[in-house]
Amino acid sequence: MRARSFLAATCVVALASCTAIETEVPLPEKGYDFYTGNEEEQGDVYLRQVEFTHATNGTTVVLVPMIHIAEAQYYRAVQAEMDAADVVLLEGIGGSSNLGPMKLITTYLFSNYPRWAALGGYAQQGEVIVPGKNARSGDLSLEEFKGQMPWYTPAVQLALFPFTVVGLETMNAVSYVFETLSYPLFAHDGYEAGFRHVFMSALVEHDGKRKAKEEAAAKEKEKGAEAQDAATAESSSGDAAEAKEEGEDEDEDGPDLLLPGVLEARNVQVLKRIAEFAAERTGQRIVLPWGGAHMPGIEKELLAQGYTQSAAQWRLAVKVKKLHDGVTPEDEDTPFDFYVPFALQVRKLDSAWSLSMLFHSITWEHAPDDDDAFSLLWDLAFSWGQNQRKDTVSWQILPSLFDRPLLFAYDGEGEKTNLRFLLLGNVEF
Repeated sequence: MRARSFLAATCVVALASCTAIETEVPLPEKGYDFYTGNEEEQGDVYLRQVEFTHATNGTTVVLVPMIHIAEAQYYRAVQAEMDAADVVLLEGIGGSSNLGPMKLITTYLFSNYPRWAALGGYAQQGEVIVPGKNARSGDLSLEEFKGQMPWYTPAVQLALFPFTVVGLETMNAVSYVFETLSYPLFAHDGYEAGFRHVFMSALVEHDGKRKAKEEAAAKEKEKGAEAQDAATAESSSGDAAEAKEEGEDEDEDGPDLLLPGVLEARNVQVLKRIAEFAAERTGQRIVLPWGGAHMPGIEKELLAQGYTQSAAQWRLAVKVKKLHDGVTPEDEDTPFDFYVPFALQVRKLDSAWSLSMLFHSITWEHAPDDDDAFSLLWDLAFSWGQNQRKDTVSWQILPSLFDRPLLFAYDGEGEKTNLRFLLLGNVEF
């Protein structure tokens, strides 16, 4: 049975990721995501790819906003951009995860994506995207990321974790029950469209949100003008507008409670990586398939470094109104889902498939790049993974503590192997 229904969109999703496209609501000239609907009316979600070129060294940086769940067609377009690049700088904090509050939070949040994909009939990013030989890490290591956190962050994460679980599990359960009871009365596509509408209208900028921001800015400027004489008003209103923009940037890139440094520090790192590859040789095309929340900050720094916008393109990423109107994806792009909340979920799209049971405490996954993974108790009891194409394999019994396994951890690449055990033991052969 497939679940498709309404889910109150207080979920934490790293969203992303413009040629003219005809839409009922004009697409803006700026921004990286846009929903042509609003809170009341359904529309469709578009993501904007933007290219920046440096006049001196000819380097082109392509910002491709990503979203964890979208149409498979969108991911295939992104894959084509990645395949054509000289370098692809991937998002993803590297390093083995240690036992602690951050692992609990991140593991739980990521376990929701397959469920939301089932509710909305989405494809998942990892089911379609296959990084090639031109892919490199553009992100922080786990230790570098942790270094951005205040000392009290683990306590905050631990305190908020049960509230996060209770809130999201309640909404997931209500959503599934609502669909199950209503399913005989309505078409499947209507449920998927309804879920997508609630989900996207809350998370993606749309015309109503943009107009509200413009009206608030205009009122603030008018208020400043009325409070002072004409000469002073012009200066103060300009300062107020500038201060407001700076405040908005600070809110966007500033640390949040759960994962401090998730935006700003990682933007700094990927900009360093861009500079490194740009220095190697001129005229490189560097593609960044990163979450859309990163894009405004990266764009701001690229412009400050002498890059100029050279191209932009909007792409349809999530169908909502079109899905509701009967315009559905091609058969090969429609994921197969068997979904029983909290108990069992089976997904298949193209060559990717996954099986999860009991609150995703047991999972088995196969990605399209011959990458297999098995997890028991959210990696806390046992984890195993292999990539046949890269000839790598790893497994671990019990989690790590202080970057060292409590029991055993094995890593192998080709003929090189490494066995770590009991916190301090280490053998290479």
